[in-house]
This record gives sequence, C-alpha cells and structure tokens, in this order.
Amino acid sequence: MIKTLLAPVLLAAAFAAGCGDDPLSVQDIAGTYEATEFEFTPTGGSTIDILAGGGSIDLTISPSGTVTGQLFVPAALNGGTDLNASMQGTVQLGGDRVSFTQTADTFFRDVNFSFSGGSLTGTHNDGDGQLRVTLTRQ
Repeated sequence: MIKTLLAPVLLAAAFAAGCGDDPLSVQDIAGTYEATEFEFTPTGGSTIDILAGGGSIDLTISPSGTVTGQLFVPAALNGGTDLNASMQGTVQLGGDRVSFTQTADTFFRDVNFSFSGGSLTGTHNDGDGQLRVTLTRQ
C-alpha cells in the first residue's frame, strides 16, 4: 500500500524538478539591456573599468531574436581610436548559454553569456587578457 501511495508523489516530485531545467527561450531574455559591468584586465596588468572611462553597451533583444543597439569604447581606452559599433544582429541560445552574431566584428561576438536574475553575464579570455561584461535588463 505504501508503494502505491508513494509512486504518484515521487512522479510529481521528479516532474517538478525537471521543469526547472527548461532551456532558455528568446522570450525569456527579450528586453532592453545596459552594461553595468564592462571591464578588461590585461595579462599581468591592472583592471580597466571601461564604463568609468566613458564606455557603454546598450542593446535590445526582440522576442523574434533580432538585436539592435550600440557599443562604445573611447579612444583613450582603445589605442587612440574610438570604437563605436552597431550591435545589430541576432541572438543564439544553446541550453543556458547566450551568444550574439553581429555585422560588426568586435570582441562581443566571442563572449558567451549566461542569463540569471534579469542580467546577461559573460567573460572572454584571450592572449591579451580577460574581458568581463554584465548587461542588466532595464
């Protein structure tokens, strides 16, 4: 009798646990975002706060997966030349990972983001150092 009563309870618990593992959808992450962390740490160097230096990232993800917005890094933090790039492109989802395909060829295409609590957070490491970006939904 206990086995008979316990089986539906265990089945319901297993179903509820599985529901939390659903992959992200574009609708989950759609919205307007602004960079709240945008830092670069050169290999062997000190962290550079790009936001404090006048940089910015603003982007909008539509429910259809298209992306618009702007990326800006001032000349003083980019070898003497402003980086002003369109964020136009699309978003791709893979499980709990978010990435972007864009027309502009910037580092942003190389960052894999995770989504949690209304923010997209990502890092990218290369031979020059580590880039950290957090985009917060507005």
